Amino acid sequence: MNLIDGLDGLAGGISSIFFLTIGIIAYFQGRTGLTITLTFIMLGSTLGFLLHNFNPAKIFMGDTGSMFLGFIISIITILGFKSIITSSIIVPLCILIVPILDTLCAILRRKLKGESISVPDKSHFHHQLLRRNFGVKGTVLFIYLITFLFSAASIIWLLVDIKIGYIFYGILMFLLIIFVLKTDIVF
Repeated sequence: MNLIDGLDGLAGGISSIFFLTIGIIAYFQGRTGLTITLTFIMLGSTLGFLLHNFNPAKIFMGDTGSMFLGFIISIITILGFKSIITSSIIVPLCILIVPILDTLCAILRRKLKGESISVPDKSHFHHQLLRRNFGVKGTVLFIYLITFLFSAASIIWLLVDIKIGYIFYGILMFLLIIFVLKTDIVF
């Protein structure tokens, strides 16, 4: 979550979509207890924070906030899906595809250039969209849309029809790969 926190509201919005999706899945699967409680507490917290963090931001979460969100996301994932191996891997990975892809591309890009992976640059996923004149709000909303579509695919995959979920995942991954190939996010 730390690397994706490059624009106002980006990390908070992606986290909110994650918490909402996990909450919906947990509710319809009849899960109760710590997982669903923590999920909805974090959803309320991130949405409340997002009111003041969306562009133009009045407050910022910083490294500590983004790392805390990543930590809580990992805890909820472990608690919520510990008994179902497939969904515990696929669902969180797909919902968080943009931050995960951005991180993997940043590491690969920096290694190919012979740089340390901790050196900052301006080639992240959101920077690619900014270069295409999406603007700050447009970029953030577009990434929200991608995250929401992968979340919808996860809900369909787990709660509606696994085959339709796979088709939805496949189409979205294909479009995301085309985006990566048409940008300089890796090279």
